[in-house]
Amino acid sequence: MKVSLRRVEETAGVFKKTTEYVLYVKVELTAEERGAIKKAGIEDYLLMEYSYRGSEINWLVKSVVYSSDKGSESRFVAANAISRNEMEQEVKESLSALKSQIEAQMAGGSGSESFEL
Repeated sequence: MKVSLRRVEETAGVFKKTTEYVLYVKVELTAEERGAIKKAGIEDYLLMEYSYRGSEINWLVKSVVYSSDKGSESRFVAANAISRNEMEQEVKESLSALKSQIEAQMAGGSGSESFEL
């Protein structure tokens, strides 16, 4: 999995006077990683709750797979730079957890483990 993050400040609105703090996320998955996601059945796993202008646009694993297949970026808009930085951290943590799940699936999903509590 290869991840590219791009932070941009764009102007929006009718008169282009509103600043939007945008985070673009591009994820490139290998064929093996896509296969592991499908085999694990985690396409509907929620990576990040996200809303934009009152609409819920939750970011799911299948969104990452779809964007990867198309070679496109996912676009997330925040109200300010601090919110964008927090969103970036959440994206990094979510994709790190997804990578761990993919690696576990590729290593073999069966086995046993012992530990003490």
